Amino acid sequence: TTEIYTLSLHDALPIFFDRYENCEYAGKVYPVILAFSVDLEELNLSTGKTSNEQAQKYVAREGGGWKVCLGYTDLKPSIRKYKCLAQAAPKETPDDICKAAVLRIDPLTGLFSNLGWMEQAEKEVLRSRTYGNPLSMAVITVKLPEDKRQDNALKDACISYVGGVLAANMRKTDTLGKYDEDSFAVIFAETGLKEAGQELGGLIERCEDKEYLSYEIGCSLCANPEKGDLREKLAAARNLAAKKIFAAKEAADMPSARLGKYKASDLLNFNRKWKNHY
Repeated sequence: TTEIYTLSLHDALPIFFDRYENCEYAGKVYPVILAFSVDLEELNLSTGKTSNEQAQKYVAREGGGWKVCLGYTDLKPSIRKYKCLAQAAPKETPDDICKAAVLRIDPLTGLFSNLGWMEQAEKEVLRSRTYGNPLSMAVITVKLPEDKRQDNALKDACISYVGGVLAANMRKTDTLGKYDEDSFAVIFAETGLKEAGQELGGLIERCEDKEYLSYEIGCSLCANPEKGDLREKLAAARNLAAKKIFAAKEAADMPSARLGKYKASDLLNFNRKWKNHY
């Protein structure tokens, strides 16, 4: 069925207001039931209208664990309701579905486009706020030497190569996408700044340029943004990444793996132009 409604929690977390013992709920007796007040926001995707309501939710203790009581004894009326709503929703043609899918993928790298990545990022930010887990993000730029910045073929080759290296070495729980024409964005899910800095250092280390591809890497980290601040923080991180290469102060402050006395950031400068300090 087509989704035409979406629900989201407000900024406030569910508020506990009562506890019941040996309480019957929906025909079953539970040893403990906790009652919470939850603010919900419902968005009708077909009309664009939102409505707010306050609901009570109950969490019951059963078998050594907790479960949320939905309060339904028969789901058939609800199923019929949503089927009727789905039939009333605007129909999408195969062409519409194909176009929407294409817009979410970057044609050069095969990664998420800015649109596709932003959709994933907003879901991760909402999940982070709901469960209180840390979240970090980074912007990684690819900068060509000044005398080659007009070489579009070289630029595409460098972007494609770096995107492939990042995708091949990224954790499965993280999300990589194209932020703009010469930079990438990464979501480090359930990861604080310190650990994200270590992960970012490892990724940048693997992006060392090749004999036939010459570029510099810039990067910047940002912590979990507040509601409505996602795009602003990423834009600030993008501007910072464009001004600093990885070995600059921003990267020096990041915890990163070392090889002997050297940091991962040093590797970008040691092995350029056939020089090897090891």
